[in-house]
Amino acid sequence: MAENNEAVEKDGQAKENKEQKKGGGLGCLITLLIILLTPVLVVAGMYFLSRDFKFFANRVMSQLPGSVGDYFASQPTRADELQVVKEAADFIMTIDDSRIVDKLKLIRSQDRRFYDDLIKEMLRLNPNRTRMLLESMRDTEEQRSILDIIKSDIEQEKEEEIKNFVEYLTTLTIEEAAVEIERICREYGGHARAARYFDSMEERTASRILYLLNNDNRNQIFALLSTAKANRLRGERSKDQKRLTELEQLAVVLKRETGANIAAELEKMVDEDKVTLLRLLGPRVAGLGLASFAETEQVFTLIARVKNAEIAEKGRDDVTPDMLKALKVYRDYADKVNELTEVYLKMDSARVVQVIRDIMINSGPETLYRLDNGDYIEISDMDLVTDILGKFSQKKLAEILSGLDDTLASELTRRMVLP
Repeated sequence: MAENNEAVEKDGQAKENKEQKKGGGLGCLITLLIILLTPVLVVAGMYFLSRDFKFFANRVMSQLPGSVGDYFASQPTRADELQVVKEAADFIMTIDDSRIVDKLKLIRSQDRRFYDDLIKEMLRLNPNRTRMLLESMRDTEEQRSILDIIKSDIEQEKEEEIKNFVEYLTTLTIEEAAVEIERICREYGGHARAARYFDSMEERTASRILYLLNNDNRNQIFALLSTAKANRLRGERSKDQKRLTELEQLAVVLKRETGANIAAELEKMVDEDKVTLLRLLGPRVAGLGLASFAETEQVFTLIARVKNAEIAEKGRDDVTPDMLKALKVYRDYADKVNELTEVYLKMDSARVVQVIRDIMINSGPETLYRLDNGDYIEISDMDLVTDILGKFSQKKLAEILSGLDDTLASELTRRMVLP
């Protein structure tokens, strides 16, 4: 019996020792976890509570390989924060004092550090005005997030400005719009502004304006656009290049046509294609075609657009002076033909035959009108005769030809038929 009691007591002691060892091991594990987790929690707390530490940690962690490093590299830096501050200051200094005061009160209540940076930037931009604004501020409590408010206000103002400016550009010609964009690109931050305009613009118009800019401005704007937007604009450019090839082929044909046929072809086109074709035809042939236009105002509008296109593409205009000179020569000539036609139609056919015979037999050398680009306009007495007779009715023309001898009639017929 005594032996049984002793065995039971030993078993109990063994269990108690085992429980004590188990409890001691768990305590060590908990202590170890506390030791390991405490620095992690401290670092995490500093990361979320201290901006300077957060920027430092992001910079260090961005060196890690893989997605972890990419994540920390994508986090905003101090430079990003200062850029937001600068944009906010630029925006705030453009609005009324009362609105500035309200915004500054809200910023101070939500983000003291952002507020301090903002005041420094405002003092740099306009110290006197900023000090006056600070003196007029009142302490109030605001609940909304300053970053959300600033971002919302800035984006709203920017969207409205972009919308208004894009609408303004649509009232201009493509060439005039390109000049406006070139002016913007010369301003501080102008390429970023221009990219926002192109992003909101109809793509065919945007592409045409973009490719009138100089290469440097165009490339910088392309770099600021999304890949999808840039590809769509390049696609529109490809369509325009195809159309340009078609117009080049048409220009070759029209250079052998009459002014009336050239004008008729131009009338079918949209204004941008008219400008392109006139430039391809060259000043002399363009002047010939424009001389046949009925509306003088339209003629000078097209010439102004040709001038803008030349300046936008080449930085100078060497085309429209010659085009205007050619236009005057052909218009004066057309007026002379019309006046003489009216006179000849009132004359007896026999008398007209005699005049035509004298002109053909005694025709002098061609009259030359030289253009600045080296080209020239050549008008002969025979041109005058054929253009006058070309306005006669078939019956009247038959009477004239029948009154001439065979040699002159043949020569006249040949000239009237051939280009």
